[in-house]
Amino acid sequence: MKEIGVGRERTIKGILQLCRDLKKVEMFRRYGKEALSFYEEVWEVKQATMKPPEMKKFLRNIKQLASSIGDHQRERLYDVALEPKQAASKSEEEEEEEKKEETVVECEEEIVAGSEEIIEVRSEEENNVGAEEKTEVGAEAIKAENRCTIFK
Repeated sequence: MKEIGVGRERTIKGILQLCRDLKKVEMFRRYGKEALSFYEEVWEVKQATMKPPEMKKFLRNIKQLASSIGDHQRERLYDVALEPKQAASKSEEEEEEEKKEETVVECEEEIVAGSEEIIEVRSEEENNVGAEEKTEVGAEAIKAENRCTIFK
């Protein structure tokens, strides 16, 4: 049964594309109406098992087909059916965006905290290096003083 539906869908799409290519408006409308009937049957069967993104895509395709054959009544019907799906997907997208922003903020906080630790470690290292330099300079001065006393 499923294979027959897929084959029929491919055939309908092929016929509609051929009508578009040949610019046969009346044939396109006739087969477009048949395609709408087919998609409405598919909708009745698959609606319960479809996930929201699939439903949204399916309804958009039907709405576009209804618009292209000039069936504005069905187009409005599918547009009304599509509105809640779009509103739901927008709220889901907003939630996902907020989660991403929270993750980014957490990562930035970790980076800032990590960089503060690095700065503290660098300051300690600089203090240690500075102390070593002072002792080395002091040792050279003592050595230089000893040399001077020898030559006097």
